[in-house]
Amino acid sequence: MGLSRSLTIGASSLRANQQRFDVISNNLANSNTVGYKTERANFAEQFSQVYSRGNAPDVVSTTGRGGTNPMQFGLGVKLGSIQQDMTQGVIETTNRPLDMAIQGEGFFVYNSNGVDLYSRAGAVSLDRDGFLVDSNSGALLQGYNIEKDANGRIIKNSDGANKLNATMTNLQIPVDTISPPRQTENISMNGNLNAASAAGDVRKTSINIYDNFGGVRSLALTFTKTANANEYSISGAIDGKTVALSSNTVTFFNDGTLNTPNKLTINTADLNTALGSTQFDTAKTMTVTLAESTDLTKGLTQYSASNSASFKVQDGYSSGDLLS
Repeated sequence: MGLSRSLTIGASSLRANQQRFDVISNNLANSNTVGYKTERANFAEQFSQVYSRGNAPDVVSTTGRGGTNPMQFGLGVKLGSIQQDMTQGVIETTNRPLDMAIQGEGFFVYNSNGVDLYSRAGAVSLDRDGFLVDSNSGALLQGYNIEKDANGRIIKNSDGANKLNATMTNLQIPVDTISPPRQTENISMNGNLNAASAAGDVRKTSINIYDNFGGVRSLALTFTKTANANEYSISGAIDGKTVALSSNTVTFFNDGTLNTPNKLTINTADLNTALGSTQFDTAKTMTVTLAESTDLTKGLTQYSASNSASFKVQDGYSSGDLLS
C-alpha cells in the first residue's frame, strides 16, 4: 500500500511536468501568432493526507498541556493554474497598411454575431463592403465612424477635422469614399530678411493654398525694404491679383526678432473680390503667422544673413479618393 502510494506521488510529478511541457510547447508553436500572449504553468501541492489531527492547547494557570500540530503531507503535485503574461510584446513592422498593434494597455474590440470580443491581435482586413474585420475570424472591428448629415456630407469640427460619432459601432471605410476639401485658414512663415538690405530691396515668396472647393490658388507676399530702420513694406496677391492685408508694414526689434505684427489677416471676401468669384467661404478667415509671440526666433527674423523668408506650411487640402 505504502509503495503504491509512493509510486502514485511520483507519477503525479510526471503528469504535472508533462502538462507544463505542453504549455511550453504551445508557447513555441505560437511564437509567430499575431497578438499571442505567453502562458506559464503553475504547480500546486496535492495536500490531503492527514495522519493525525492537531490538539488545541489546554493550559490552566501553570498546569495543563500545550497544543500539537496535525500530521499531514501531500500526495504529489498537480497543475494549479495557467497564467498569461500580458506585458508589452515586441511591435514589428509589416508591409500591410491595415496591420495594427497596441502600445501599452488595452484591447481591440471585435463583434461577432452581436457578441463583443477582446483581442490584442490587429491583423485586420477590408471586406467587400468596406468593413474592417479580423483576418482570421471575420469578426467586425469596433470603433468610431465619421459623422454625416442627413444629406450624406461629412460633418466637420470647429478646427476643420472630420467629426467622429461617439457611438462605438462596426468600423467601415467604403471604397467609394471621397474626402471633402478643406479651405486654407492657417499659414505660417519662417526664414530671414537680410539686415543689410538697402531701401528698395525685395523678397518675394509664394505658396499654394486651397479654396472652399479644393481649387489650388497661389498666394504671394512681397517684402520691400523701406528707408526706415528695421522696417519693410508688405503686399499680397492671389493668383497674381492684388489683395489687401491687415497690415502694410513689418517691423523688427534691434536684436533681429519680429516686432509687429505677429500675424497678418486676409479677409476671404477680399480674396473673392480679387478673383471675381465666390470660391472662398467668407465665414472663414485666413491668418498668416509671421512668428509666434512665445518663440520669436522660430519665425520671421532680420539677421545679417541671406534672404530666406518663405512660407512654411498651410492647413488646406483638396478632395481625396481612397487609394489603399
